[in-house]
Amino acid sequence: MSTSFLRRGLLVALFFVVTPLSALAATVITASQPAAPVSAVAGSADTVTVGFSEVSDTPGVTMGAHQLSLSALPAGVSYDLGSCTFDNMSGDPNGGTLDVNDVEVAFFACDLVFAANAVAGPFTIIAASNATDAGPAAETPEITVERQVDMEIAAAALPTTVIAGSNGGVDNQTWTITITNNGPSDATGVTVDTPWTLPAGVTATGNTPDEGLYDYSLWDVGPVASGTSLDLEVVLSVASSAAACTNCIQLNNATVTSAESGDENGDLDNVITVQASIAREVALTVTA
Repeated sequence: MSTSFLRRGLLVALFFVVTPLSALAATVITASQPAAPVSAVAGSADTVTVGFSEVSDTPGVTMGAHQLSLSALPAGVSYDLGSCTFDNMSGDPNGGTLDVNDVEVAFFACDLVFAANAVAGPFTIIAASNATDAGPAAETPEITVERQVDMEIAAAALPTTVIAGSNGGVDNQTWTITITNNGPSDATGVTVDTPWTLPAGVTATGNTPDEGLYDYSLWDVGPVASGTSLDLEVVLSVASSAAACTNCIQLNNATVTSAESGDENGDLDNVITVQASIAREVALTVTA
């Protein structure tokens, strides 16, 4: 056997000794939770568990230390850190990145919580790895945020019976219309329809809304946060010529609605009718 042949065989043997077949394993990323499309109501106690795992595709070979990146969540949606479970991963998923140890299997699961202002609509979460030989990114099924609101309306006149011509007939009856968003979600596009019946001699002379604009027919409120109440003050002038009448000043079926709903729980408190009366007083002077 020639010397050159022996040298070539020795070099080949040394190559296989010092060069491993695979230093790190390829990874497989899986979205384990939720298992199917799911929905949650903004501002409610609803939670959705989200979980991802990353594993080595070669038994006995680790993935190497690296990071798992998570796509951004919609506004008002966040991970509840107190609910999180980590196995060979660490970090704050709200920051969008988790550290993965040099292991064969890593996993995390956290509950999503939904604030009252969470943006309505579907979204997914995508997890991608920057491991040396990372597998394709994984994506959860759709998670849909819903908005539900229960709008309530109340109204009162002060005084409930106005004397025609009192205070010179100027600004002598004040109505206060109050709307409340009982939640659980923030409301958008809130409006209040105010059908008035005003007898002769009664005119609307001023209004002051806490929010939005009012044209004596429609109060265009806009957004109303969950748990918030807003007032609209309407001033009526009852002239001395106005006739006495009972329940003749009327706010008929005033209705508050929103882009989400007007009366989510069906208790009909988003509609109201309020009435007020007019009296007359005449002062007589007797001359001897």
